[in-house]
Amino acid sequence: LRISLVFTFSVMPTISETSSIRRLEKETKLDVETLNVSSFVKDIHVKDSLIIHDQNDKVIPIERSKNVHRNWDVSRFKTVNGTGHFRILRTKKVISMVLNYLEDTPIDKNEEFN
Repeated sequence: LRISLVFTFSVMPTISETSSIRRLEKETKLDVETLNVSSFVKDIHVKDSLIIHDQNDKVIPIERSKNVHRNWDVSRFKTVNGTGHFRILRTKKVISMVLNYLEDTPIDKNEEFN
């Protein structure tokens, strides 16, 4: 199970893994065991998206994100080094990349978010 990789490399006990997976499945109505993000993104309707992945991520191989990018026409793909899987959103470089992306992405004032 791919999601188990996240829990394997973290300090979360098995009970947290099981309850987290159950909650995710209940809230999204998705079967985590069969979830394929590369296919899933084809049904996400947004105008633009940003994928950032560490080249040496030991939890999720970068090739998986590259595959998602290939299957998601509206995605931009950026790589970083030295953040790993769990620190990626807390680094100044990534925060700057996200802020730049958000500043450069126009917002459609008529778009509804559900």
